[in-house]
Amino acid sequence: NARLGEPFCALVKRLEEVHEWEVHRKTEDLRAENARLRNIMFHNRGGTEERGTEVSPELPGSKACDATFRIIVEGATGLSAAMLSVPHAQCTPFRPFCVCRVRGRAKPEFQTSEAESEGNPTWDHEADILDLSSDDEIIFEIFDGKHRAGDEKQVQAGSVEPRLVCSAKLAGADVRQNGFTGNIALVTTNGAVCNKYDASGANLSVRAHPFNVGRFDRGAAEELQQQEDGDGANRISVMSSFDGFDPIRTSLWSDADHTFETRPLWVSDISSGCLLNRSQSAEMIGSRMMEDSRTHMKRSTGLAQRFISFPGSPHRLAWDIVGAVLIIYDSCVIPLQVFDLPESTASEAMDLFILVFWTLNVFASVQVGYVKKGVTEMRPLRVIRHYVMTWFLPDMIVILPDWAFTIKSIGTSKSGSENSVKLLRIVRLVRTVRLIRLIKLRWILTTLNDLLSSEYSSIMANICKMIGMLCIINHFIACAFFFIGDVQRGGGEKTWIEEHGFSDSSWECLYLTAFHWSMTQFTPASMEVQPQNREERIFTIAVVVFALVGFSYLVGSITNSQTQLRSMSEDASKQFWILRRYLKHNHVPIVLSCRIQRYLEHAWKRQRGSVSEPKLCTLLSEQLANELKCARCQPHVLLHPIFECLHKDSYVSLQRLAVRAVDWCNLARGDNLFFPSELATHMYFLVEGRLHYAKLETSGQETLEVIDRRDNFIAEPVLWTSTWVHLGTLAAENESALVLIDGAAFGNIIELNPSAHRLVRGYARRFMTWLNSVPRAQLSDILHGEDMNPLLRGFIDEAVQERATMRKNSIAAKLCTARTIAGEVIHP
Repeated sequence: NARLGEPFCALVKRLEEVHEWEVHRKTEDLRAENARLRNIMFHNRGGTEERGTEVSPELPGSKACDATFRIIVEGATGLSAAMLSVPHAQCTPFRPFCVCRVRGRAKPEFQTSEAESEGNPTWDHEADILDLSSDDEIIFEIFDGKHRAGDEKQVQAGSVEPRLVCSAKLAGADVRQNGFTGNIALVTTNGAVCNKYDASGANLSVRAHPFNVGRFDRGAAEELQQQEDGDGANRISVMSSFDGFDPIRTSLWSDADHTFETRPLWVSDISSGCLLNRSQSAEMIGSRMMEDSRTHMKRSTGLAQRFISFPGSPHRLAWDIVGAVLIIYDSCVIPLQVFDLPESTASEAMDLFILVFWTLNVFASVQVGYVKKGVTEMRPLRVIRHYVMTWFLPDMIVILPDWAFTIKSIGTSKSGSENSVKLLRIVRLVRTVRLIRLIKLRWILTTLNDLLSSEYSSIMANICKMIGMLCIINHFIACAFFFIGDVQRGGGEKTWIEEHGFSDSSWECLYLTAFHWSMTQFTPASMEVQPQNREERIFTIAVVVFALVGFSYLVGSITNSQTQLRSMSEDASKQFWILRRYLKHNHVPIVLSCRIQRYLEHAWKRQRGSVSEPKLCTLLSEQLANELKCARCQPHVLLHPIFECLHKDSYVSLQRLAVRAVDWCNLARGDNLFFPSELATHMYFLVEGRLHYAKLETSGQETLEVIDRRDNFIAEPVLWTSTWVHLGTLAAENESALVLIDGAAFGNIIELNPSAHRLVRGYARRFMTWLNSVPRAQLSDILHGEDMNPLLRGFIDEAVQERATMRKNSIAAKLCTARTIAGEVIHP
């Protein structure tokens, strides 16, 4: 298409420029941060840089950082006069922004944000320029983001670049010599013709000075760190660029002094005078809460209580699954007895197994609790009473006659009596009572459906259940239709079996024909088999009337489930279409837009496979809601020995941690969780996904480590010290999820329970002693569970023994005091 050819080529060219700009910006950011970190580490070690970087005479003692300059663009004044030369710009306010370039370099150094202004914008933008020499020239260009260059249609479409309003220049020699602080005169450029004229009153306010990280003193660094400890406790750093690098904290690290201070909470001790009583009462209350609040059940003491299992336990669930399979087997086999199926050893063995299973089920039913009004009843006498009032009578009606006729049929078959055939028919008739158990099948299937965690899987299971129900109903109708014809065979009236020549056919052929006829009564299909006498027509009419209601219900349920599946896919398509429009409308860069869409596609698929918190959970009590939160994070945090010990020793403390100190975090591919020299605030556990950790060694080499195991403990020292800073960069290799534990909140919660506090305090002291003994070069943010668990469990064992010893000493001291007081009373 000739009309679309030129705009399409322009669009492709623009996309290539945007992509090239994004790649260049990321590369320059990475190089800048690596250069800063390398020079900071060399400065702290007192070493020298071997790259031959020119040393600036203005900053003696500096190395490669001497070529780095901090540029601060404060704002501009008098832009209204300069804007008069811009077409379509007679109306204000406009949105000016400043771009800084170095002459001779292909890409800009930085760009400020757009500012709403009548002519005096304020940006206060701060950035660094690397490798600035005396021969370089810094160019500041001011653009208008609202009024763009081009004709009116292009301007309205937003498909052109922002228009250049004015510019200013600053010599690199002036900056390198003494720095620069002041105003620079702005000159304007009208379109592509460089007609420059003086814009009186149009000035750009700029500050520029050398930036050397080695000139920060330790006192200022510690003061800054104390300020951030106070207001950054709840901060979670999830960043996608290197803007968070802080060289001040990095200067705190050195090989000679990297001693970490233990949090005061783990150094001080609770008053020993009230520790014993408080810890004992806390343990008693905690144990009762763990027993009652974790289960909300009613128990009794005694030997019989041991045999009562919790409803929904794994072994009870397996037992119910076997029962469901046997019920379905009976539903298929028992109606087929009208065809006089030949007896076989397999069928007899299966009948005996079913009888034994349901007999044992009587005893199993009085060994499992039940739920009534939200409370789990586990008391043996109540469980037996509940069974007697519900399923005891139906079970006896089925089991006792079945056992009686089974034993009698075995004796009759051995004697070879002629009555064995009649008795066999009676046994088959009695076994039809087993179909009463179809009532149990419903709640068994409901229990199994609760195991499905995905909405998609639940809908598919419902469709399969409806189809299976349709087949079972037609199976019963087919067997009944054959039974009516078979009973009347040889009488005065013809039956469908005789009329259509099925008298000598096998039972398989007769069953399939009857099943085919049954299916045609539920659907618009037809077949050659038709009822031939009054009884068969009455049965056919009854089946058709039933099909009008039953089949409509089944087909409606299947259609509704299919509609739900279709709406799920349509909703996803609509949401992603709205997302693409939103990103395009807000001029989001192509690279960022692709990352956002890729992550949301992954998150959407993961959401389909998981279940979000239902609205019903809002009806939970506060205690149950807290236990639910604790149960969610337990599988992840219990991998660490200290949390496993808290789960056994003080479940209440673990529950409080889950509510107040635990949070969840999702990372897209390429997202960074933290960077070197950042003050750590949280400990992390990997839930799913894959991370990579990059650490820059003191030698200048970078070590990479892949984290894909859940037993890796990330930034554990933050729980025990407030001075821990991250030593490397942690980024997501693919879409990942993590559990976060706030370091400051962790200590405040543990302090509430004296017994747990004493245990954790002993662990923290030993951990910090070990941490401060490790050489600086061997420290890392990652602790591998497979290597560290023996050491950490040793710390816990020592802390437990220390707590027990202190309790004994406290008890002995109290007894001694009591004896002294008693002696004074007796012998004043």
